[in-house]
Amino acid sequence: MDTLESESEGCAPPTAAIERYVGALLARWPDLGEDGDDDSPWADGPLINNAIGPMFYFALIWSRAEDASEFASNLAAQHGLVCFDPQSETMRP
Repeated sequence: MDTLESESEGCAPPTAAIERYVGALLARWPDLGEDGDDDSPWADGPLINNAIGPMFYFALIWSRAEDASEFASNLAAQHGLVCFDPQSETMRP
């Protein structure tokens, strides 16, 4: 999958809230291409390239999807953000 950045050149940069959220995700698991990325659940990177304005879309590797998606949705709530899971077509609590 292409990143949002490549699909929407000229769009708004990530909001401060999204930048903080991505930073918190990366504090838990490293971005692809960084030391320790073999433990990373991210399917592409750098993660910040998947952010436009107030929206952030990220893909997870299948083997890590359950624990990483739970962490990501809980973290989103802590940051005052909402999390939509396109696989289940539901909002995550």
